[in-house]
Amino acid sequence: MEASVPLQPGSVKSELAGANLTEEDLYQHDPLLLLFREKFSLNTVTGTIIIAVAVLVSTAIVLFGFAALAGYSFDLGSNVGATIRALIQTLIFPVLAAMYLLLPFSVANLFNTFHANGVIGPALHPDTEPKTYESFLRQMVSWLDNLWWSATALGVVALFCLYRLLIIAPQSEQLFKDHGLALWRFWFQVATLVIYSPLLYISFLTVVRLLVTLAYTNWLFHLFKIKVNPLHPDGYAGLGVLGTMLSFSTIVIVGYFSWHRLYCAGANAADRLVDFAAPGDAAGAR
Repeated sequence: MEASVPLQPGSVKSELAGANLTEEDLYQHDPLLLLFREKFSLNTVTGTIIIAVAVLVSTAIVLFGFAALAGYSFDLGSNVGATIRALIQTLIFPVLAAMYLLLPFSVANLFNTFHANGVIGPALHPDTEPKTYESFLRQMVSWLDNLWWSATALGVVALFCLYRLLIIAPQSEQLFKDHGLALWRFWFQVATLVIYSPLLYISFLTVVRLLVTLAYTNWLFHLFKIKVNPLHPDGYAGLGVLGTMLSFSTIVIVGYFSWHRLYCAGANAADRLVDFAAPGDAAGAR
């Protein structure tokens, strides 16, 4: 087997002497992940644990602490729906953050394991591109680590913030005033933007990268001869790593759509603003 030479970060035109990826190859155009991994020098496991705990604590402070200060009472009676939504979101957000941090490692591990297990054979269509596994990886990296994905994610976050500030906030302002919560309207707005904006960013990039990975994994099986070994120690003919990626994908998809469903569950704009400030809830909180 040829010596492994990782892809050059940020470049999809580098020549490969081997067919190994590193997780750093997959996020050179993602400023947030670069901040966590390189500026803070957090490794995969330690960084994921620290960030997940930080997200859990900050989400709980916003969805429960700020609400309590605003006069909201948590109970399993009239406010049970809003209380459960806040609790589930507090648990889902750290999972989404962890999946975002772990996805580059999981993708690199998937294709490196294919290569190490000798699963990838010669090209089935040698006259068409990509002709080699190395060129296939370069093309996949150019899609996974694409500056336009990060730019689009930032654009989505900007539109989300404008929507919250220009549409949701004015509609809910009178509600807060009617129930003596005018002082907390601004702080709720800031707090919810602080936790929702980065989570929207990472959710967008995680889903995009996951879809690209699944598409390229499927394409791989159409481009190259797949060599299976029934006696491989993983018990799945050398393809056991696919099960891990499918489990990872399931967690991401369930977590993302659960959050989306919870966020859209509110019956009116004020409920969506703070997830528990609907007129009935606010009246009961006084």
